[in-house]
Amino acid sequence: IGSLVPSSRYLARRMADSVDWNTVQVVIECGPGSGAVTGALLQRMGSERDFFAVELNQQCAAAFKQNYPDVPLYRASAAELVEICALHGVKQVDCLVSGLPWANFSNKEQEHLLEVCLRVLSPDGQLITFGYPHGLFLSSGKRFRRLLDSRFRKVIKSQLVWRNTPPAFVYHCRR
Repeated sequence: IGSLVPSSRYLARRMADSVDWNTVQVVIECGPGSGAVTGALLQRMGSERDFFAVELNQQCAAAFKQNYPDVPLYRASAAELVEICALHGVKQVDCLVSGLPWANFSNKEQEHLLEVCLRVLSPDGQLITFGYPHGLFLSSGKRFRRLLDSRFRKVIKSQLVWRNTPPAFVYHCRR
């Protein structure tokens, strides 16, 4: 868990608006927590797209299922995305929306999780995630940005979403 406070609707909207919906058919949300971003994604994607979520934390998963009972939810680690995609019947995903606390992970964890994400992303896939400004000054936050830059052809960092606690920004990464 990266924050004690769920993401605001403003951050959720910014994340959903960051997705290039013209190229997306299959979407995974990793680390949705209670579903603060999920609602904004569902509003934008419509019913013709395949959407499922992966949440490790038992309490968050229970809250998510209460808020979104019809959304398929896999209670597992994002490290298991390859197996989860196979179980769900998809080989690749077009967009991975992440609520994972990347700056809280060790170098080894960041690299491993990002490699797993890349294994399931389509050749033109998108990774949408967010971070907090203070994370940009931590070695783990700087390391994560370098990892993104080395693995994606395009990485865009949004302006700060001030109406979030704490303020946050969105990374839109394109293969």
